[in-house]
Amino acid sequence: MAGLLQGHIEEPLNLKFQKHLLHHQHELFTLLDVPLLRPSHNLAEREVRPAVILRKVSTGNRSLEGAYLQQILTTISRTAQRNGLRLAQVLPDLLRSLDPNQILPLLPIWRAPRPAPS
Repeated sequence: MAGLLQGHIEEPLNLKFQKHLLHHQHELFTLLDVPLLRPSHNLAEREVRPAVILRKVSTGNRSLEGAYLQQILTTISRTAQRNGLRLAQVLPDLLRSLDPNQILPLLPIWRAPRPAPS
């Protein structure tokens, strides 16, 4: 890999990718050193699949704010599920919380991330 990363590249996007890989080259083969680390992203793919299916079945999000809200609710729901809880058990406490770090990201639609200007 070191030999490939030291090659001469002129294409700007390939050069950018080469610089990224050089910056992270110490992380490229971590899976060889960590026995429990899997060499695939299959778990991550399975985690996002229900959200993708929901988006397709519901004809997608009609606004950036709607996509943001679905993202937040899906994350909370999946985290609760992984901890043996249901969204209906967790959400009321979040909505009643006085801790702004718990609830503010859920409420104001105007806090949704905006796409970067092109």
